[in-house]
Amino acid sequence: MITSAEICSKEGNIKIPKEDIETMIYNQYLKDNFEHQDFIYTHYIDYEFSTYIRFVYSDNYYVLFCDVEPQNKYESVAKSVIKEKDYIKIKAKAYFQTEESIYSDYGLTNKISDNPSEDMLNYISDASEYEYIYILDNNNYKLEKIIRIN
Repeated sequence: MITSAEICSKEGNIKIPKEDIETMIYNQYLKDNFEHQDFIYTHYIDYEFSTYIRFVYSDNYYVLFCDVEPQNKYESVAKSVIKEKDYIKIKAKAYFQTEESIYSDYGLTNKISDNPSEDMLNYISDASEYEYIYILDNNNYKLEKIIRIN
């Protein structure tokens, strides 16, 4: 496990060839045709938050920067899990949080609370519901799709 201090060392930027990212995405999601773009990754060590990492795509590499603090926080609560022989379906309620408010949607258009410190049990029933579908492939479950239910 690499700590945030090791990842965010000032000795130089970490560069990852695009082929390595393509391989990771294919192995995890079985997707092999996608557009390369910048993204933010949340790094955890032993299931505990470590740091946010910004990856910038440039000259066929992803260059790592630790200069970002996303303003929005995304949380979810599982409602049900169905496991069959070849797939797993997880239904979850998800909310999206800014510094000032809680929203039911990713676009931050439907406010469900004005108090980010409020207990989520007070507003989670108003949050959007999603279904995550994982398909069995080579003895591993791979994320197939995410469907917004409401």
